[in-house]
Order: sequence, then structure tokens, then C-alpha cells
Amino acid sequence: MKKISRELLSVLLAVLLLVAQPVSAGALEDGGAVTLTDQQTLVDSFESVQLTVQSYESTANGTGSLYSGLSARQKAAYKALENISWSRIISSGGNTVPVSVQGINGTVLTGMNSGGTFVPTGSSVTEYRNIQNDVNVAITALRYDRPDLIWLDASVGSYYNFRGTGGRYVITQFSFYFSLPYGGQENTMRDRMMEAARSIANEASRQPDTYSRVKRAHDLIAARSTYNNGAASRPGSSSMGDRLAHNAYSALIGGDSFEPVCDGYSKAFKIVLNLMDIPCTVAISHNHMWNNVKMDDGLWYNVDLTWDDGGNNGSLDSCSRYTFAYETPAAGEGHFIHTYMHDGNPLPSFEGEPKLVEIDGEIDEFAKMVWENLNEENKVSLFVRYIDIETGEYETRIVNKNC
Repeated sequence: MKKISRELLSVLLAVLLLVAQPVSAGALEDGGAVTLTDQQTLVDSFESVQLTVQSYESTANGTGSLYSGLSARQKAAYKALENISWSRIISSGGNTVPVSVQGINGTVLTGMNSGGTFVPTGSSVTEYRNIQNDVNVAITALRYDRPDLIWLDASVGSYYNFRGTGGRYVITQFSFYFSLPYGGQENTMRDRMMEAARSIANEASRQPDTYSRVKRAHDLIAARSTYNNGAASRPGSSSMGDRLAHNAYSALIGGDSFEPVCDGYSKAFKIVLNLMDIPCTVAISHNHMWNNVKMDDGLWYNVDLTWDDGGNNGSLDSCSRYTFAYETPAAGEGHFIHTYMHDGNPLPSFEGEPKLVEIDGEIDEFAKMVWENLNEENKVSLFVRYIDIETGEYETRIVNKNC
């Protein structure tokens, strides 16, 4: 993925592009009943997946889990996939594992036999598409909730067996299948990756507060990683190094030739923070991934480890950090930091001193004015805080486009 972003989006995936791959299978006759099959493959790269999004949980009880926002059938498929052990995958024929999912197994659909492949007809066209979509939503949600499950990399699909006659067919078996792009070494790689993640989490956990723990985990991951410009310039590459750049493994395992791009950083950061029981989710736009982290005040904050990594073989000493303090602030004046300077490809990050803005009126009026003047296509959220300098009391307003 490219190291740029035009939008800030929090995620919960809802609609995904399905890549249908019918499987040729001979029809088996038995007393007039016919056995049919169908297969659906979910592509592995979200650059190729059409997404709609809604806000992650921003309440005090929010965990950042995508699971919590799924429908009943999506949750059932999610849990069935999550509960498949590595030993079942590797020992199954063709890496295909049958599971039972309420709302899928036993479903009766109308359809026809097309060379051994089930093809829905009538109202079942929509019903079957909804089943397929729910399965793919579950796969995608689990990928982002559990980036430690390396075997979900590459294509993960669903396989349906039907039996019936006279235009009515029942789903007799539902299975997940896995392409396993790392030659069956996925579980060994996961063990090594999780050992590194636990080491980072253990060290970061020694810090005295949540902010310090998040900051320490952030710095430790950045210190062992260097942004992979080569992989970023080759989207869709199937080479092992380029594929691993999009995996948490590349950011957690230091000292090898595999380095991350933005989703490698973000997934690694989520794994480590979740080990410390700090709510964290991945957030994506069409060409970038970063994290949202819930802090002690109950609010979610953007953390972009990709942009924070100083490069130079991960040395944090090469990362320039700037702070601005206004010791004698003037009434009616504020200072504004943008995400980006202006349009461009790639988008140039903001630099220089914060922009001077006039603050007039109450907080709601000011927040409304700023929000309405942000670019409609790219704005996602706005945080405004008024602080009484004498008393330290403050008011906060948060505006979210998707809420």
C-alpha cells in the first residue's frame, strides 16, 4: 500500500466485492436428487475490495472490535472461522475445512444446475448473494480484529455443497478454504511473531500510564522497522517479501529482509496494544492504514506509526518531532495544524508553524464554522476544545462524518 492517505476513515466493513469462481463438478444422481457445488473467493488485498464503512464504537464501553457490529449470521461465520485451528487446516484435504454456521447450513434456495454448479434463481438470487456477502464481511472483520492469524493472508474463500431436485436445493455443507501463501509455515511464523509482540508488550507495560505504554510500544515497533518503499511501489505483487510487507510479521520481526508498509505497521501495533488490553482498531482509507486507540479519557485517538517512523533503519533519533508552545496566548486567537499542506500525489504532510485562526463565538459556533469549511470529500472528524486558561476547565466537541 502506498504511504499516503486522502481520507481518514474508521472501519466497520459492510459490503465487499465478491470474486466468483464457479467450480466444475459432476452432478451426482441419486433417486432424482442432485449434488451441486459453488465456490466464492474473497480477494486478499483491500485495495481491490469495495468498502462501505461506519464509525467504530466511540462510547466508553467501545473496544474497537469489528465483531460487535456484525449481524447474527456474520457473527456466526466469524466465530466459525476464528475457531478453526491450524491443525485442522493443515490436515484437511485441499486446506478446506467444513463448519456449521447458523443461517447458512440447511438454508433452502431455488436454483438450477449449470454443469454441476449451483446457480440461484428468482428471489434466491438476492438471498444467496446476501449469504455470500455476510461470509465475506466475517472474513474481513476477522482479518482486522485478529491480524495474528497469518493463515488468513491471501485468498480465503467459502465452499458450498447443495443437494436437491426440482429447482429446490438445500445447503448441506459449508466450508472455508485457505490458500496458504507461505508454504505451510504460517503457524511457525505466527509463533515467532507473537513471541516478538509479547516481548514488546511486556516492556511497554512497565510504563506508569496508558499514554506512556502506548508511546513505548509505538517507539519499539518503529525502532525495529523501516518503511518498505519497494513493496509500496509494487501493489498486488505476490512475492513473499512484498506480501509480508502487508502483514504484522514484517514490523514485529526485526533484523530480517522483510519490512512493512502501512498495514504491516498498523496490524503489528494493534496486536501489541491488544496484548496490553488497550482498545485498538485499524482504520483505513482507499490507500492507507493507521490505528485508532482508546485512551483513559474514553476518547479514540488517531495513531499513524507509518508516518512516525523516522527511517534510517528504524532509528528514532532520525525522526524530527516539533512542538509549539504559546506562553502568552491572545484572546480570540488559535493555532491550527492540518493533516496535509495541500493537494498532491503523494499528499504533502503538513509542515511549519500551525496556522493562525480567529476564534469568535461559543464552541459550538466555532466548531460548526470549521467543520463546514473542511473539504467535504476528505473530512472525517474534527476535535475542538476550549480551555479556560485561568481555571483549566475545558469544553470539548467532536464531530464525526459517519455518525
